[in-house]
Amino acid sequence: MATAMPTNVPKIEKDKFKLVKKIGSGGFGAVFQMTWKSPQGDIQVAVKRLNEPDPNELNILASLDHASIVKLLGFVDEEMDFWLILELCEGGSLRSYLDEHGGLSTNLQLFVHWAEQATIPIKYLRGKQILHKDLKSPNYLITCDKKLKLADFGLAKKIEHTISNATERASYSWMAPELFTLGKLSPNYDIFALAVVIWELWTGQIPFKGLDFQVVAWKVCQLKERLPIPADMPQPIADLLRQCWDENWHKRPSIEHIISVIAALLPLATAVPVHIWQQQVLTGPWVLEKRFGSDGPGEIQQYANDVTVNPNGDIAIIDSSTKVKVFSIEGVYKCSMDTTQGLQPGQWSQPHQITTSSDGSTYFVTNNTNCVLMYSADCKFKGQWESACPQGSSITPCLCGLAIDAKDYVYVGDMKSRYIYKHKQDGPFVTSVKVDIQPCYISVTSQDTIIVGEYAQYYAKPPQIVSNTGQVLHTLKHPTDELHVQWACFGIHCYRDTLFITNMTNQKKSWTHEILFYSLSGQYLGCIPIHDARPRCLAMTANGSKLIVGGDCDGNCSIYALQK
Repeated sequence: MATAMPTNVPKIEKDKFKLVKKIGSGGFGAVFQMTWKSPQGDIQVAVKRLNEPDPNELNILASLDHASIVKLLGFVDEEMDFWLILELCEGGSLRSYLDEHGGLSTNLQLFVHWAEQATIPIKYLRGKQILHKDLKSPNYLITCDKKLKLADFGLAKKIEHTISNATERASYSWMAPELFTLGKLSPNYDIFALAVVIWELWTGQIPFKGLDFQVVAWKVCQLKERLPIPADMPQPIADLLRQCWDENWHKRPSIEHIISVIAALLPLATAVPVHIWQQQVLTGPWVLEKRFGSDGPGEIQQYANDVTVNPNGDIAIIDSSTKVKVFSIEGVYKCSMDTTQGLQPGQWSQPHQITTSSDGSTYFVTNNTNCVLMYSADCKFKGQWESACPQGSSITPCLCGLAIDAKDYVYVGDMKSRYIYKHKQDGPFVTSVKVDIQPCYISVTSQDTIIVGEYAQYYAKPPQIVSNTGQVLHTLKHPTDELHVQWACFGIHCYRDTLFITNMTNQKKSWTHEILFYSLSGQYLGCIPIHDARPRCLAMTANGSKLIVGGDCDGNCSIYALQK
């Protein structure tokens, strides 16, 4: 070959290999299992014999080093023969497995693990600015310990900043609309195909089976049809696939968001019942991993008023200033949001609660005005929208409570009117409910019930669980259930439909610092004592392994890790 060969993989003589069997074939050539007489002894390898030399695939594979990608061990370049020597995956292709065993709808644990393993190498490739361009079940291979690895980089290419020409072939049942209609690739082309692979994992079916290129193109591009979402598919995955299949590639979710949605299902994919999982969380132990925000540009002023963790793992904290500070999951300061942007001259701002969209692209902030502020993941101001007022009311809303549900509807609590307003992400009003207490702190469950907490200097009412029509379903009781116990509910967080509520209880003039733990039926399950901080707000990471606790009057936050 005239093209320069990579220097980090060896060129091997053909006579070092002995044929074992043929594994498969395609338009590129054929794949064989062979025994390689290597310097370390005999090794079973996969040999991809190409009809024509392909320097593109060779050089891309040579630049990759990831546990979830089939490893290039060497190459043969002799007259009439060009071979890629690859790591052998004894379990065959994912497509062959699904053909034999069917989809994984009855094995949630394996589905979640394989969906995660199918997604992780795409994040790695994105970091190296590479599009695979041929993601499909036949190109995922199964190792002897039942793990997925991505293979076949014959169509892979470097991502360009803009949509780019694509003259290579592709597998049309996995193709995104832009390649059908424009003959071009987008930077989010692989996201579309990855969602088809996840669909295959659940259903076991071949996408658009039996249909030719023209019919699939007509359905996808003209009729805007997509593969049918099974009724038994987990709702977060169903919603994710629809987002990934958006015709507008700009609107497809990031690979980080896809990973976070799948990771959030990991606790549900275990055989541990919810009540046992709750007991594990309750008994812990929760170990203090790190405290942060005590100095430098990310210093937290006086107290942490609210905290959220976005799907990418970043921690956003509201303190007593007009800034919202963002840290990495390791507690390293990254950037700040200025909540005075977009305000009228003389208008006062004190950020109160913060939440994030499911794809991590947008933070939403309330600041005791009638507006919800929006910021990008890198803290840039994106705009604001006004919340609704009760019909006929002349009271200007004072928005405090803030939450987002599984379908990315934004809920905002109006402290003055005691209404909770439901909006679309970009602001359009959907509906409202009247509640009995000031909705200073709110959270939403997967069943669209709302947890409401108020804060008052003295004698705040206990938190309530209300329906989406405002009916009080349960009133949470403090475990002591004594009149002299003063609730100080600053933070409410719902994870796996289990409620975590921060509370600084003034009991017989003795302050108790704890996180209370309730079921959705309002049953008190226990508490997590916090001995080294005064907990004011809290949030949990997507996989439930870390608890972020914002302190009151000690100017920092803490990361607690669950030791199982």
